[in-house]
Amino acid sequence: MISDPKRLHPVAMLFFLYKDIKNWIVPAIVYVFAFYNQSKIWSLLGLLTIIILIVTGDVIKYFTFSYQFFDNEILIKNGVFVKKVNHIPYDRIQNVTANQWFFLKPFKLEELEIETAGHSEGPEVSLVAVPVELKDELNRYQQKFNSEEVTKNVSQETFFDKTSLEQASISKVTESYSITWHELLKFSLTSPAFLSGLLVVLAFYGKIQHSISKQLYEEAANEFVHLGWLLVVGGLLIVLLLFYLVSVFVLIAKYYHFHLDKTDNQFEMQYGFFKTKKTSLSKNRIQAVVVKQTLLRRMLHIASVKLVIISNSKKEETEKDIIVMPVIETVKLNDFLRKFFPHIPVDELRVEPAAAKTYYYDLRNALVFSLITDPNCQIKCNSIDLFL
Repeated sequence: MISDPKRLHPVAMLFFLYKDIKNWIVPAIVYVFAFYNQSKIWSLLGLLTIIILIVTGDVIKYFTFSYQFFDNEILIKNGVFVKKVNHIPYDRIQNVTANQWFFLKPFKLEELEIETAGHSEGPEVSLVAVPVELKDELNRYQQKFNSEEVTKNVSQETFFDKTSLEQASISKVTESYSITWHELLKFSLTSPAFLSGLLVVLAFYGKIQHSISKQLYEEAANEFVHLGWLLVVGGLLIVLLLFYLVSVFVLIAKYYHFHLDKTDNQFEMQYGFFKTKKTSLSKNRIQAVVVKQTLLRRMLHIASVKLVIISNSKKEETEKDIIVMPVIETVKLNDFLRKFFPHIPVDELRVEPAAAKTYYYDLRNALVFSLITDPNCQIKCNSIDLFL
């Protein structure tokens, strides 16, 4: 059975435009600032030319992009001057993820990302703005291909009943688990993700600090003196609180209504508020199960479960972690592992308390790292090496 060649939904042009704007926004701003003082007309005409070329390229990309399902592969065609044809056999597909932003739900559209064994850096194919039924159609083609492969590998003397074979190809949900609001709140409130935002701000300041004049520093110092140290410290605490609240909101929106299903041959995860994400993961790719628990979350009796996935790339084997359960109470952990990972030879998971020296070493390494990365640090390298 071969499907007809299909195009993306016209909304895909907006996705192409958004991606091109992200790639060209910085060069366009640099171009305008560089030539605006010399010639305003030519700078604006150049900017307008860039916009026209981007929009024209996105329209051409939309009309030249097509995909088609065959019995044993997916065929992707795109390109104008350089025609590109991508063959993706079903047996190479390892992970399929469906992303649906909230503004795509009324149109019943989503983005489909297909990861393969020979492509380790992100998805090999991204089908933006496709019908939500397309993932089910892809699963049907995969199941049919897998059932045919099984039939070929069996001796000719073996008798197969067609009805039983079709029933065997249908995956049934055997186990399921959903995160409760109480667990999600504890997970979000104990996350150090807000520190990443602070590091981004500090990194940006490190790049522009040399362009800031000394007069501006002096004026800022005078303002601090007039305001008083209590107000300055209060302002810094408010900034930290804002970063913290934003990170909590982002995590809640990201893992909103997290639900995990286990079928006969794969895991299926669904979560997200603004962008609903549905991921199908083959159990054959799982190499290890990791239970992660920070000190604060250990006190609150919650943990996270991650899967170590091996992608057999053509060049080398690469590893990456996939969160299969962002947060779960430790009292439920053993039962969860027995249901979803019965092949793990562990009767009961026990958490051993860390030694007191572990916290000392963590604090020491953090301080040494901060000293090494501080450009104004006056400590010599040989004195730092004593700690390492």
